[in-house]
Amino acid sequence: MHEKTPPQLRGHLVTLRPFQKLTEFDFYWSLVSHPETRRYLGFAPHTILEELHFLDARTAAANAMVMTVNNCADGEPKPVGTISLDNIDIVNGRAELSRIIIVPECRGKGYARDACATLCQYAFSASLKLRLIYACVLDPNQAGRGQLESVGFNCRATLPEWDRVGSLYVDEHVLILRRDDFDASRLFNPQKQKNRTA
Repeated sequence: MHEKTPPQLRGHLVTLRPFQKLTEFDFYWSLVSHPETRRYLGFAPHTILEELHFLDARTAAANAMVMTVNNCADGEPKPVGTISLDNIDIVNGRAELSRIIIVPECRGKGYARDACATLCQYAFSASLKLRLIYACVLDPNQAGRGQLESVGFNCRATLPEWDRVGSLYVDEHVLILRRDDFDASRLFNPQKQKNRTA
């Protein structure tokens, strides 16, 4: 885990805190193994043991932050998803936003968007001072792409037939958000969000 991983980040709807394998792995596995999630992951571990090894490597990496997304809108925080900042490169000022997964019954409530905005705000702050964040999205995952675009990401490249999903090879889109284009005041102001969608 990156040395500057914060103990908690608070957004408008969610809080983010470092993933705790001992108490949260079952929840994490239920997320990544769900059929509605797995079809958008492309190549990914397929067994619990493979996922444990994969997750151990990511949480031990000095250039990654694996966070649990908690719903804080209804009082007591409740885990509703996961999000990661990977390949943190301080020298070049960039990182990858990945594995943005919300439990199916909580999708469509703005949690993923808020989690993305909250982690991006931290990445662009004085704590990490990154200049850009990128994310890779498979073409069938239009909802995921829409979430990223609502935060300010723009598609900068498309890799044709890049990943296999089932029996098909699908395009992968690379989206980028630059620090200068990130408007935190809009993302964390409910009235501005309401006006934007009205």
